[in-house]
Amino acid sequence: MLRDILARTTQIESLGELFAALGYDATMLVARAISKKGGDRRAVRDYLASLDAEHPFDALAGSLYFSEGGDPLGMGFRVARVSHGALLTGLAQ
Repeated sequence: MLRDILARTTQIESLGELFAALGYDATMLVARAISKKGGDRRAVRDYLASLDAEHPFDALAGSLYFSEGGDPLGMGFRVARVSHGALLTGLAQ
């Protein structure tokens, strides 16, 4: 999936640059939340939770918003975890 992002993004030419772009996106998203809501953790969390498909954060890697469980949506990659040797995607049960 990361290669799909690279294929549609003309400014990013390597996986290293992609990871740097994702780090930049995360930093800019948190900075935007703090600039809009101040340093209150709950207000920042609520701002992030308020992002949706109609009102996303426009990031280098695509439009970013979150599921009710906090997983990023709208970007060309998924968040997963490894538990006891198995790759798990989706919400934890």
